Amino acid sequence: MPELEHPVSTGLVSLRPTQPAVDAVQRRTMTVLVIAQIIGTVGVGVAPSIGVLLAGAVTDSEAWAGLARTGSTLGAALVGLPLGNLAARRGRRVALATGWWTAAAGGLLLVAAAQWSMIVPLFAGLLLIGVGLAVSLQSRFAATDPRAAAPEGPLAGPGGLGGHARLRARPEPRRAR
Repeated sequence: MPELEHPVSTGLVSLRPTQPAVDAVQRRTMTVLVIAQIIGTVGVGVAPSIGVLLAGAVTDSEAWAGLARTGSTLGAALVGLPLGNLAARRGRRVALATGWWTAAAGGLLLVAAAQWSMIVPLFAGLLLIGVGLAVSLQSRFAATDPRAAAPEGPLAGPGGLGGHARLRARPEPRRAR
């Protein structure tokens, strides 16, 4: 049996990461998602309750206070699909980061509105904080789906046209003579 040439000279070097490297990345990703989920859920859970109290104090009306809670729920409902589309187009990391930063901006707006007793920014802040609820739910799905990085979309994967094109475009390895 002839001895094989060096893998570099034959073009057989794999650029795929090793399984321990993939496992390390998935472990780190899970850790980040769990920490973000804990902190985010606490923030998203507490903020609407505080918002209701602030709206009641600023407006002196229980009806407006109830509407404040509706604002945060409405924020989650309005951005659920756009964040999902963003995740499909640009990846989960971009969608989750965008949502968390939007919710953080809503928290800052809520604090400013409370400081200066402004009603409209208070509701806008609660609407933006509601984005955090949608992101919190999306990050739960991301945490339960740890997979190796792969192209996404309807044409990707082994069964799609993209997977077939990738397989056909890959050069055949040279055999040792």
